[in-house]
Amino acid sequence: MALLGIGLIAQVFKDVADAMSPDINTFIYGQVWDNNGSPSNQTPTILLEAQPDWKTEGLRPSARSIKKEYTLKLFGFDTYHFDEQATKELWEVQGELEDLFEQYIANVVNAIQAKQGWSVTLENNGFHGFYPSHNSKLLQVYQGLRIKIPAPCVI
Repeated sequence: MALLGIGLIAQVFKDVADAMSPDINTFIYGQVWDNNGSPSNQTPTILLEAQPDWKTEGLRPSARSIKKEYTLKLFGFDTYHFDEQATKELWEVQGELEDLFEQYIANVVNAIQAKQGWSVTLENNGFHGFYPSHNSKLLQVYQGLRIKIPAPCVI
C-alpha cells in the first residue's frame, strides 16, 4: 500500500536520518518517552513525535487544489555520560548536538522543498534548543515545523 499523508512525511524524515548515518544512529517515529531508557536506541537520536496536529485546506467547491498541513514536533537527543564528562565539557557536547540537529533540519527542509507542491515552515522563526535539567546525562533539542502537502483527494 502506498504511503499517504503523515506516512509520506515520516518517510522523508527517516530517509534523511538514514542518509546521515553514522552521525545519526537512531530514528524514532513515536513519543518522547519511547526514547527514555530504551537500551536499543543509540544516540544521537532523532525523534519525530507521532501525534501531529493536521488540518485540510481547500475543501470548497471552487478549490483547485487541496492541501493538508501538519504541525510536527522534532527532537534531537544525545547523551553525556560520566566517561565522556571526564574528557569533554558539557558545552562541547551541546554544540555538537546543535550542529548535527541544524544540519539534519537543513537536509529535511531541502528534501521537502524538492517535492512538488510541498512546503515547510520552521516554528519560532527557526531552531530552538534547550537542555533538560531533569536528566544530566541526556541532552535534548527541539524544533517545531509545519509541513503542507497535496491531499490525495478530488472534489
